[in-house]
Amino acid sequence: MSKFKDLETWLVTVMNRFALSWLGGPSSQVNQLQVDFLQSWLEGEALGWYNRHVVGSNQAITHWYFFNIIEGLYDQFVHASSMQDAREGFKKAAYLPTVGVQSFYNSLLDHAQNMAIYPDDYSILEQFLTGIPQAMATKMFKNFGLSPEIHSLDDFIATAKAIEQ
Repeated sequence: MSKFKDLETWLVTVMNRFALSWLGGPSSQVNQLQVDFLQSWLEGEALGWYNRHVVGSNQAITHWYFFNIIEGLYDQFVHASSMQDAREGFKKAAYLPTVGVQSFYNSLLDHAQNMAIYPDDYSILEQFLTGIPQAMATKMFKNFGLSPEIHSLDDFIATAKAIEQ
């Protein structure tokens, strides 16, 4: 789980399974069940960390809360360098005509999701406009009258897709 996105995706899956199993809420019994069931959702190094720190005989903390385990996994496996790599990837993402506007936009969002601070829509739009072909951006401004100050990111994406067609 070296990327925040990986941890987040995994955690959403676990939380959905807990919700479907009625394992939600603030009670200490529910927390203990969540802590215990979490082991079945881990593998590899994350499972090793859990076994050493949460259920191991030499654990420093004797009573774990679910959220503390998630924070521990984050601290152990989500690396600051991967967030820096995501920021660089966001800035270097490029439009490729063979895969199109939607793929370029998805790539930007994938990188953004792994950044330490998720960029606002205006920053994503700015990077999107920088990455698409100049002729496409010019068409959006001149022919379609789009403006970043007035129109949404979704407006620009939809228009770029229409131009691409």
